[in-house]
Amino acid sequence: MSAHSYVFPLPSCYSPEISYRLADILPVHYPPEVISEILFQALPDDPQQPISVHAAPILLTRVCRKWRAIALSSPRLWNEFSISDTRAWSDESVESFCKVVDARLPLSGALPISCYLVSQDPRSFSRLLDILCRHAHRWKSVMLEGVMGHVFPSLSVISFHFLENLDLNSDWGTESCTYALLACIRSAAPRLRSMVIYWQPSFIELALPWPELTHLVVQSAVFYCQYPVFDMAQILANAGKCRNLTLLAVHIWSCSEWIYPTFRVTLPRLRELRLAVPNSLILDSTLRALILPELQHLQLCAGLSTQAPLLHTLLADFLSPCTSSVISMNLVHVHMSEEELMRILKNLPNLTSLSLIRTGFTAALFASLILRFSDSGNLVFGQNTRLEKLEIGRDVFDMFDLRLLGIPDDIDKSLADVIESRWRLPPNAMDGDEKPVSRLSSIYLHPSHWTEMQTASPGVCARISACCSEGLTLSFS
Repeated sequence: MSAHSYVFPLPSCYSPEISYRLADILPVHYPPEVISEILFQALPDDPQQPISVHAAPILLTRVCRKWRAIALSSPRLWNEFSISDTRAWSDESVESFCKVVDARLPLSGALPISCYLVSQDPRSFSRLLDILCRHAHRWKSVMLEGVMGHVFPSLSVISFHFLENLDLNSDWGTESCTYALLACIRSAAPRLRSMVIYWQPSFIELALPWPELTHLVVQSAVFYCQYPVFDMAQILANAGKCRNLTLLAVHIWSCSEWIYPTFRVTLPRLRELRLAVPNSLILDSTLRALILPELQHLQLCAGLSTQAPLLHTLLADFLSPCTSSVISMNLVHVHMSEEELMRILKNLPNLTSLSLIRTGFTAALFASLILRFSDSGNLVFGQNTRLEKLEIGRDVFDMFDLRLLGIPDDIDKSLADVIESRWRLPPNAMDGDEKPVSRLSSIYLHPSHWTEMQTASPGVCARISACCSEGLTLSFS
């Protein structure tokens, strides 16, 4: 019995009824290339759907001998797959599954491989990773998320000619061979476009000279994992060498020492910036270093620091080269006065999405977002007339904090005013530049905020619900 016969067995027999029906419906007389195309179209739409013997392409090998032969000789049926977690499986099932993966990879021939390995099972992860690494020279898009502290196997690959996306979405441990892998990729992956890595101290020496890199994500494994040092200066200096970079994300929440940039760097094509750092002092130094003339999406998250300068002044300066291009802004724990945040928002005329999570806002901020129109539909008061999505991440802790400070908690009414004014627009609503005003399409609230609103402000809740009954989307984030 061949390996393929063992791993992808045909049914031992069919009932007469099944055999009769198969003879009617199977296109056995079609040319092999036509059947191959039919089989290809039967593959799951989601490339990250886990491998299963009950789904295509493996299931296709069990229909009839002709389909089986064509499927096993069609490499494009086998070169894209996902491997799911096996922790709930028996030892026998894990062993059988590893054999399936081992038999599957050669079926893809010489085609580039796209694979997603997500497993926290120490029984299977090492073996599956070893199987994938034997085909590393054919990697195209690879995402590896596995057991923390696992030692990455050494590779003898001379060239990663096909590699475009690499996601090492795990903390591989400081003694792993990940650094050696990245050093190898640096000189042997000319097509690399996107990379996600978990930060390790040894990466301080790693430069990023890839000219084609467009997406770079650097993150820490967990919030409570504290690194001895994080060199933001080097990250930005190296990112500046990637002239095609369109997305930069740095998510480092805890470190003993932070090396601040003392220079400015221009990323001419960067469209999206995501920063999640321990405090606003670090956020301040990072934003001061960056010049992003084409920025479209901004996401900031920071803890508090009594040493940080006024963040609103810096944020206004940071956004000055890109006020017309920014279309979405997400602020998490970014505290500044409401007056200054209002000014910043007013200078973003094309903003379509705004998310405010735990930013300490009150009703005054929402009052500035209410739209008022004349009888003819012309805007007479308001700003951000392109806004379509609004997320308010206010939970019970925000409400409690306001009450402790003696601040009237009247946000809900102002929020309802904003929603109604932006959902129920007059016909032909126009802004001051005679451009159509965009209608609010969706609102996102924290579940505890909505629950509290139902109890404390049922009238306000009813107003928002009425808009939802008319078509506004309400989601809970």
